[in-house]
Amino acid sequence: MDLKLGREKLRDISTILFDLDNTLIDTRGIALRACKEVSRYLYENGMRDIAAEMSTKKFFEHLCKMPEDPGPTQMDVDQWRTLLWVQALGPKYQFFARDAYDIFKAKTMSNFKLSRDVESMLLDLKKHYKLGLITNGSSEAQWAKVESIDGKQYFDVILVGGDYNQGKPHATIFEKAFQVLDVSPKDCIMVGDNIWSDIYGGIQAGVMATVWIVRNEDGYQDLDYQPDYKLRNVCELLDLLPAQGRFSGLCAKRAFEFYSSVYSS
Repeated sequence: MDLKLGREKLRDISTILFDLDNTLIDTRGIALRACKEVSRYLYENGMRDIAAEMSTKKFFEHLCKMPEDPGPTQMDVDQWRTLLWVQALGPKYQFFARDAYDIFKAKTMSNFKLSRDVESMLLDLKKHYKLGLITNGSSEAQWAKVESIDGKQYFDVILVGGDYNQGKPHATIFEKAFQVLDVSPKDCIMVGDNIWSDIYGGIQAGVMATVWIVRNEDGYQDLDYQPDYKLRNVCELLDLLPAQGRFSGLCAKRAFEFYSSVYSS
């Protein structure tokens, strides 16, 4: 834990905004385990083990770079990720692409759950703070993840970048959170793993402090913007915050109504 400013800056905050993927849940690790299941399937169905491993590795690399269609056509998530499998498998084995994606998706979603430690942390924080979730990505993919973790029981507002013209780091989605939660930026901290979308986004939105969940520190020291705090595990947030907060879901009803309207749209 890196306490750059000490805890004093967090004494009067009322609201904690979280990122989802690779902050509250190890999405990358879940995807890697799902890829291993696909590799096993490919090997059992006639591919050489090295070819199966290389194909799944290539898919994972493509997925990390472009999880969604970057083009103007905006192919839906299932179509796009099936196409990534086609590209990863190559002409000889591309007929496996549909099955490969179905296995990958099923294994990913079945394992997309909060750990007991993270669940306990969120329930504890909710007693004292307003909690928000701001996640980038397509509406389809991210709302499926939110539903998988039953997100509405933890968060007073849930915002998905795909529902708006611009996600993080643009200020618009942060401002929507402030509006729904009826708080000012200086009442909030932003917690996330992405130094650009979460940390820079939080700074641009004017939050009181940013908390970076560190996955890879390469090159971050050279950036013009820096996180206020660095944690290796999101559950260390409990040690960083004051012993007791002053708020506890004061806007739960209003926020849940907004959550429902977004979810049904």
